[in-house]
Amino acid sequence: MKRSVISFAICMLSTLVSAQDVLVTKNGDAIKAYGTEVGSETVFYQESQATDAPTKRISKNDLLIIKYADGRVVNMTESTAAVAAPQSVPAAKTTTSASAIAQNKELINKYNSNKARYIGEPSSKKTKVLYCECTVTDDSKLCDDNLELVYKTKNVSLVNNKLAVTLKNKTQRTIYIDLGNSFFTSEEVAEAYYVPQVTSTTTSKSTGVSVNAGAVAGALGVGGALGTLASGVNVGGGTTHGTSTSTFSQRVVAIPPMSVIELAPKYFVNRQKMFDNGIEFEITSHYNCIKLHNKKNSFLTIGSEKEYTPDNSILHFSNYITYSFSEAIDSPTSLNASFFVSRAIAVKATAVLDNNGAYWGIDNNQLSDGYTQKLRVLVRQQESK
Repeated sequence: MKRSVISFAICMLSTLVSAQDVLVTKNGDAIKAYGTEVGSETVFYQESQATDAPTKRISKNDLLIIKYADGRVVNMTESTAAVAAPQSVPAAKTTTSASAIAQNKELINKYNSNKARYIGEPSSKKTKVLYCECTVTDDSKLCDDNLELVYKTKNVSLVNNKLAVTLKNKTQRTIYIDLGNSFFTSEEVAEAYYVPQVTSTTTSKSTGVSVNAGAVAGALGVGGALGTLASGVNVGGGTTHGTSTSTFSQRVVAIPPMSVIELAPKYFVNRQKMFDNGIEFEITSHYNCIKLHNKKNSFLTIGSEKEYTPDNSILHFSNYITYSFSEAIDSPTSLNASFFVSRAIAVKATAVLDNNGAYWGIDNNQLSDGYTQKLRVLVRQQESK
């Protein structure tokens, strides 16, 4: 009776896993997976077929076998040469099609169109707050045939200007981003998106392989003597002992097919620039605040505005993103986008409350609809020292 129940369970498991891959760990867990990709040290997979399903990862050293939906079975304990599933990964395209060039031009026009208008009551009163719109330069490359960069400024206030970039995978393949060779640059000071971090933890380590024989046999779709598999892998017990391990932050991140990830927002901080006319532009790390030092009688008055060119703009910043279709970042390619503040409108400041207290923002009723969709920053006019 017991043997019949086990056989029935194995048959049921084989039926359930026929439409997807199965990853069997050395701890005996059977993980249902889709879009499995085997890298040099890591296996990437998704737990559903949804286009927005997150990509998860597991170390190859933690896996015993992989059963693919087409019936192939890979023994992860054997040498790399014996692994049949992974195939050579073609390099990313280094050329850009005519349609991608047209889309890039359309994206630039979209960012640079629909300028905000001041619709409040103009005043001769000098203000301390400037609403500044950012323009994308014509030589920027916001997309190609594989990847698209989507920009927005987050938590815009006088004490919190952050730039966020979302990376959109336009292909049916996984794209890998090299954070160590991807940068945010503000006033010629570059900052990599990869920040090396190490976290130490204490775990237990097994000597020998101890797995759930039923889960493994079910994943393989075969029966067999308890304690061995058809491939000869021992599933008996082992010994464990405590050990300390260090976890390093990931330099390479994966974007699943037809999905997006958002990189960590970057602050405009610790930058200074002195203009020829004596006006000083400053971003202080104490407030995360952008300041424009000027003579009091030169402050913009409420409702007035000022245009800037790339040559005299108060702020320049850019992104450089490196990617590949290979986890090892073979044959990499890149996208780059450059911005500058092209226009400033003097507005009234207003106090806004949040969980951290009050900060200075702007009165939404002063600007025309749609200004929140613009790539923008807030600047504080401050009297010269």
